[in-house]
Amino acid sequence: MIHSLLFFSIFANSQEIDLYKDDIDKIRYYSHLNIDSLFHYARKLEKSENQCVSFIGKNNIASAYYKSGNFEKSEEIILFVLSNIKELNSTCNIDNKLLALSRMFWIKNNQRKFDEAFDYLNQKIQLLSNYSEKDKKYIRTIIFNETSLAILKNNLGFHKEAINILKKVIEKYTLLDNEYGNVYDYNLVVNKASSYNALGESFFALNANSNNDKYLDSTLFYYKKAYDESKKFIPKHKNSASFYNLRVATVLIKRGKYDKALQLVNTYNLEKKSQDYYFLKSLIFKNLRKKDSIIYNSYKFLNFNKTSPSTEKNKIAIFNILANLYNKNNKIDSAFKYSSLALDKLEKLNDSKTEANKTHFLYDFDQIQKLNNSILTNEVKIKNKLIISFLIFIFLFVVIGYYFFNKEKKKTIVFNQPQKKDYSINLELEQTVLLELEKFEKSKIYLDSTFNINILAKQLNTNTSYLSSIVNEKKEKTFKQYITELRMNYLIAMIQKDSKYKKYTIQALGEEIGYTNASSFSRSFKNFTGLTPTNYLNSLK
Repeated sequence: MIHSLLFFSIFANSQEIDLYKDDIDKIRYYSHLNIDSLFHYARKLEKSENQCVSFIGKNNIASAYYKSGNFEKSEEIILFVLSNIKELNSTCNIDNKLLALSRMFWIKNNQRKFDEAFDYLNQKIQLLSNYSEKDKKYIRTIIFNETSLAILKNNLGFHKEAINILKKVIEKYTLLDNEYGNVYDYNLVVNKASSYNALGESFFALNANSNNDKYLDSTLFYYKKAYDESKKFIPKHKNSASFYNLRVATVLIKRGKYDKALQLVNTYNLEKKSQDYYFLKSLIFKNLRKKDSIIYNSYKFLNFNKTSPSTEKNKIAIFNILANLYNKNNKIDSAFKYSSLALDKLEKLNDSKTEANKTHFLYDFDQIQKLNNSILTNEVKIKNKLIISFLIFIFLFVVIGYYFFNKEKKKTIVFNQPQKKDYSINLELEQTVLLELEKFEKSKIYLDSTFNINILAKQLNTNTSYLSSIVNEKKEKTFKQYITELRMNYLIAMIQKDSKYKKYTIQALGEEIGYTNASSFSRSFKNFTGLTPTNYLNSLK
């Protein structure tokens, strides 16, 4: 078996290092299966008094932090390794430095610090400048450097250049396959699969810029090649099928086949869902116009702290989706919040002025700016309406106050005049209305958001004034208070009866009993119970 570049060549000339072969084998085994196990075996090596072994451990601890999304801690460890490799007079030191430089490349690439990423890649290239592609020991590293360069060019928007590099890389892998026959080389297989995936992403990016459907055909072709290559992994990569399905789903979304894309995404069988999973579901539900599902999956996506060139652009897409959704539902504060976040991130991306800043599922900068301005305009309109409404209210208050003041004044002046006849409510009609009100309370018509006193008065064959008077006298409350009491008692009973209501959002609880506005519902609930809906639900736990 050809030894792994990153692990086994390090101890090729040292019997002392060979003692740690089992632990190094386990590190390679768990590198893509279990981060906790990777940490465990890497830390065993880190404690070695042999500097080479200790650096192998540190490099892989850094890799574990990188895989878990902690780039800062990963970088700290790698810089320590690089600063303490003083001499390159041994295979051990060369291999450890190559691994450290490779990790720094990926950290800086994912931080969108492409100049620094290229600098670390160039250091690797310079370190290997004394070796040729005929040298079996480092040929994989030399070839994979070219793959890394292609990935960097993709991130900078030079997709056609990346494709040319990657196709040559694939040819070199084919030559290696022919040379070594059936001999398995883990790193060779992994790097080849990575190259195929990078080719697929390159063609996908070209489609985003031109909408040429042939590019999507090429995307699917190379994603499939990568997936086929991943089936050769030893040990088998447990997530490769799920990752492949997500990649195919992105193409289906681009082609407008949202139901098929959803079916494919739902085959994702990992217990812990990925950020890409929630991103794609947000896109799908946006196009299927499923409001609640959009919000749920978008917030799930935003809960991740992972940073990479693709996730940063995906965040812009999610911010834009939420901004549009909230704007359509007249939730101006939320709409403005997410529109501003989208605009801010997009402005930062545009500072580099590269094609890489064009996202695959996002409108252009001008459209986002237009949305932001539209939201601001709506906000101003709403504020103006509120001011006008307030002024009208003050005016009416003064007029009505003046009217009643004069009325009381007249009563005082004409107190000795005959009183006008008091028209009492017809008792028979009153009983009829009260009986109908009992039926009404059982019917739960009051849970409808469109319900009002006019509807009930018409149903009872009476007028609103008469109905209001009966409710005031017999129920000893206003009609509004009467309906609020019915709604709240119903909701409280349902919450206590069925635990599913405890999982509802405030908006959903309000909608159950006829409120279309969460804030209005919360105020009414607190006025009735003395607690906010959230505090009430917490009191039941």
